[in-house]
Order: sequence, then C-alpha cells, then structure tokens
Amino acid sequence: TGRVVEPARVVALEADTGRQRWSVRIDSADATLSAPVVAGRMVYFTGSAELVALDTASGRVRWRTRFDRAGGQVSQPLIDGGLVHVVRQWGHGQSAVYAVDARTGQRLWVSQVRGLAAFRAPLFAANTVVVASDDGRVRGLNHRTGRLRWVRALGSTDRGGPPARAVSAGNTVYVSLAGRLHAPD
Repeated sequence: TGRVVEPARVVALEADTGRQRWSVRIDSADATLSAPVVAGRMVYFTGSAELVALDTASGRVRWRTRFDRAGGQVSQPLIDGGLVHVVRQWGHGQSAVYAVDARTGQRLWVSQVRGLAAFRAPLFAANTVVVASDDGRVRGLNHRTGRLRWVRALGSTDRGGPPARAVSAGNTVYVSLAGRLHAPD
C-alpha cells in the first residue's frame, strides 16, 4: 500500500458557524506549517523554506519570501511595527533571525545567532526582538536593523529538561530556564 500525503493547507473558518470561507493549498518543501498569525488584513505562516502572507478576506497569496537554504525549521512569525520576524534553524547549531517587511515580503535583514531553536518564536519588547538560545543566553536585537543590543547569560539549559521560553510584559522580559524564572535587569 502506498502512503497518501495530504498537501499542506491554510483554512479560514467562520467562528460562529464553522462555515469555510476559503482554503489554500500550500506547495511547500514539506507539509509542516507554523501556526498562522493574523495582523491587519494578512495572515502569516512559515514552512521549512519560506514565509508566506495571505489576504485574510480571500486567501490569495500576497507574497512569499524564500529562505537561503531549503530544509530546517522556521518559527511561528512575530509581527510588530510593520515587520515580520522569524527564527530559522538548520544544520548543526546554525540559526538566524530574519526581518521581512510585513506589507511587501522584502527581506530587510538577517542576523546570524548560533544555537537558536526554531520552535521558540522571537518576542518583541521595547523595540527589541528577543531570542533565547540553547546555551542559556538571551539576546536583544534592534528590531529595525538586527544589530545586537545586549546579551544576558543566564546559565546552561538542562538539555533533558524543557527548553527556555520567554514572554514579555511592558518593558520586562521573563525567561524560564532549567526550572528557574529569570527577569533580566
């Protein structure tokens, strides 16, 4: 028996009735897509090799931005200030943060940061894109340029334990790491 592989799709449903508004087949390098994120009249999501924006009303593809290499993993998008930020991981410990214009899909900058995991989406606080890496470091990048603003070493992660996670409230970033909660100064 042959294996049937369903194509990746993004579907829009009416919340009150469940009626399908539209469904878009996504021809991606693999069938794994991130959770969609809606901002304004666009819905954004990633596959292993691209970032895609669809029109929320029609499902029409507004733009696609392909990454340099196929394969790897890409985080759920973070949209703020007219920019879309994603973390991309490939190979052994290779990773980068990308910034793309939310309206056009034009790549604005790429910042190489080793040890980031694509299953951790970046977060935004005080005009800073914040990412946590496997080595226990949390980094803040200027969201417009990708330049490193700061690095805070919080200690090694427990590779057998849960991965580092970060959230923000106002101008404070809270990071859970190896069973401890940190709020960097």
